[in-house]
Amino acid sequence: MISVVLPLTALLAGVALLLTGSGLLGTLLAVRGGLEGFDEQTLGLVMSGYFAGFFLGTYTAPPLIGRIGHVRAFAFCTGLCAIAVLLHPLWVDPGPGSACACSPAWPWWGCTR
Repeated sequence: MISVVLPLTALLAGVALLLTGSGLLGTLLAVRGGLEGFDEQTLGLVMSGYFAGFFLGTYTAPPLIGRIGHVRAFAFCTGLCAIAVLLHPLWVDPGPGSACACSPAWPWWGCTR
């Protein structure tokens, strides 16, 4: 039993870190938007950008992986995720905020398939 579970620990730990980071980012965006005075509808639209990114990733990432390979595509998507998360404090406007909320989900879904 241990010989079966041991190789999966790194994978499960990585997925746990990704999900923890995603949950913390969602919480941070909701709290920060509330502090900035966004109404509930605007916050809902910004937060739905994350799931729009999931949708876009299913269509745009496979051609990217086919063109440049899975290792380079994963590196590109990781950089895009980091940039999108770091841009959240700079753009406190709902428009760019929705784009930033969409950006981490696109590569995460598309490049981890």
